[in-house]
Amino acid sequence: MKHCIVYAFIMMVMAGCDSSKGSAPASEPPVPKVQTEFSTSDKSILTNGNIEVASNRLLTASGDSWGAIKKTSLESISKSPYSNMGKLHKVSGEVYKVEELPPSMGLKGQWSEALMLAGNQNSPLGASSIDCVFHGSPDAIKSGRVATCTGYFIGTFDSANAMGGSVEALVFVGYAKKGR
Repeated sequence: MKHCIVYAFIMMVMAGCDSSKGSAPASEPPVPKVQTEFSTSDKSILTNGNIEVASNRLLTASGDSWGAIKKTSLESISKSPYSNMGKLHKVSGEVYKVEELPPSMGLKGQWSEALMLAGNQNSPLGASSIDCVFHGSPDAIKSGRVATCTGYFIGTFDSANAMGGSVEALVFVGYAKKGR
């Protein structure tokens, strides 16, 4: 008799767990894992998640060490993108477009973007496009002027050029400062 009761109990529990009968409680969706470290194995900003890591670090970092960052050549970054991922750099170039980024990107606060061109001997064109995503207003940065971007190198993306081909842009997240 005892065995029959245990068997009946097990059958009731199993029937209650059968989701096809609709009696099991709905499970909650998995909580997405927040990336806290830079990806150094994927250089595409479209898939590596580094923009979120860099923007969060930028907003929580102390500004004391930013002034000590030395200017970096684009040639050294483009030759070794994986070992430069997530490191702080200072680069300069001539701004050809600047604009505010949409809030739909999910970054905290106001963010803007300055697109610049700078010499790069490692590029077949002799220059590279720099995409500087920076915290703040785009008002101080002007097209046709030189600007300096100090920030985390987060990867690259391919962009169409005027000749119908594509060019690889180097992307940084940090601060932009107007130049001369």
